[in-house]
Amino acid sequence: MPRSTAQPRSDGVTDGSDNCQRWPNAAQNLPPWPVPTNDPDCDGFSNVVESSAGTDSLVHCGADAWPADVNNDTFSDISDVSALTAYFGSPVPPAPYRYNIADPPDGFVDITDISKLTGFFGDSCIPCANDFDCDAVLNAADNCPNWPNHAQNLPPWLVPANDPDCDGLSAAVETSAGTNPIMHCGTNAWPTDLNNDGSSDIADISPLTANYGRSVPPGPARYDIAPDPPDGVVDVRDIVRMYGFFGETCN
Repeated sequence: MPRSTAQPRSDGVTDGSDNCQRWPNAAQNLPPWPVPTNDPDCDGFSNVVESSAGTDSLVHCGADAWPADVNNDTFSDISDVSALTAYFGSPVPPAPYRYNIADPPDGFVDITDISKLTGFFGDSCIPCANDFDCDAVLNAADNCPNWPNHAQNLPPWLVPANDPDCDGLSAAVETSAGTNPIMHCGTNAWPTDLNNDGSSDIADISPLTANYGRSVPPGPARYDIAPDPPDGVVDVRDIVRMYGFFGETCN
């Protein structure tokens, strides 16, 4: 279901007026690179390119979010360029789709892809100085420095200590579970969203119940989210913790 244009995003600008609907920019400043058409997260790559490359066209920064950041370190630099040049001239596949990023993708890793990537050289997908989430509230004063909430409203769940993305799970739990403690929504970002669909529901609870009583490992660390810190067993505390988010979304 499409998002309603009447609802404001967390940067305080309604979608109908927002120049980057999926990139929190309360001041409506644009990033330092050209923004193509059909690029709602303003990361410099259209939805067509991101769909082909396998990156998230609605998340501007993070794991598999920015095509210019092959190694997911939030910077586009020589390590990313080197990855592409190693496949220069190769068809896709067997070369990775992630390296075919010129618009529209042509099925080869060639000079057009390398030129596109070098256009971002030295840039970061976190472009707001001292404001990790670009919500116009500086990190030092931000109650959720890695979750864009311009009005400083909190999510509908309890936020524990040391939870910079305010997803309800501390950095200690997320590190143990293998999720990203500074990304509140997306692939492997929210521990209570096992299937990465943005919601916490029965599809997420079922894998835990199927592993009830298992030690971790061999049980997946992703299922061991309680207590804090995790205890190395998938048990009723993990299931109760997951139920606390039932029906919620991370957006």
